[in-house]
Amino acid sequence: MNPGPIPNTMGQPCTLGWRTRDLETGELRFGKGCVGEMTFYDDYQGVSVIGTFYGLSRLGDVQIWGERMSGGREVDDLQEEWDEFPREAYGRR
Repeated sequence: MNPGPIPNTMGQPCTLGWRTRDLETGELRFGKGCVGEMTFYDDYQGVSVIGTFYGLSRLGDVQIWGERMSGGREVDDLQEEWDEFPREAYGRR
């Protein structure tokens, strides 16, 4: 997320969409039904993000938690990876 959560949304869950590729089968999943939620905190017992991805293939619901770190990959790189899923799925290369 860039720039990240705004202060008045801290502690409030927000919905999200996810996209995955099964590394064994190559199957892509995205779109309808690929949802979850994420909650950001200023500092909740050392945790700044708690999330759930609902209905992942072979895994079911997956919960994550940890600290949100600044920096890392550039937004443009992540956006390109996100946009590649439908292009690949629908043969729009």
